[in-house]
Amino acid sequence: MSQELSNQNLMLGVIAAFKDSDLQPLFDALHPDVVWKATAPREFFRFGGTHRGHAGMREYTALLFSRYHFIRFAPRTITAKGDQVWACSKPRPSTGPAAALSKPTSRCAGP
Repeated sequence: MSQELSNQNLMLGVIAAFKDSDLQPLFDALHPDVVWKATAPREFFRFGGTHRGHAGMREYTALLFSRYHFIRFAPRTITAKGDQVWACSKPRPSTGPAAALSKPTSRCAGP
């Protein structure tokens, strides 16, 4: 199995667990020096902006899950290049501001 395919499968497992609020596979997969960029502006969404390292990711996920509960978290695309992998997802929250939207939107960009 190629490294890219292995990384795509890893991402699928992380997304499946994330949907069930199980964050351990995410933290297990992250490099200690991870840089996570949430495209939401911090002035509108408290979890927006850039988060660094495991501590930053724990802060990000705590803020995200304190505001949203997801009923669906389906990946639209998963891209892997070398040791980097990222996904564009179409989440469907049951609570929070986006739950009122009839057609949830998301913007995705790779590294």
